[in-house]
Amino acid sequence: MVMRFGVVERVFYVYLFLFTLVALTSIALHWHVGLELIKQSIPKKATSPAVLTVFILMTLILLYSLNKGEIQLFTQFWLGGRFIVEILLVGTIFILSRSEKT
Repeated sequence: MVMRFGVVERVFYVYLFLFTLVALTSIALHWHVGLELIKQSIPKKATSPAVLTVFILMTLILLYSLNKGEIQLFTQFWLGGRFIVEILLVGTIFILSRSEKT
């Protein structure tokens, strides 16, 4: 008996394994970059494990205290504000680059 979709079934598990591997690598990379950004934005004396633990605890408390709607509302405000700030930043850099040429 020949299976009609035998190739698809076999390739699916390989694809699923590779996709999971890429997702876990991405998670590790983003956590590392976030940790390094936090370390660089805080003075050297304040980068003790206790300070990083406080940031982790604040994140977990907010994660469990906010519901899906509140997180989505905050995200909408954040992205809207970020869009405006990025437009202003690009405009400011453009104006400053034009003024230095003269």
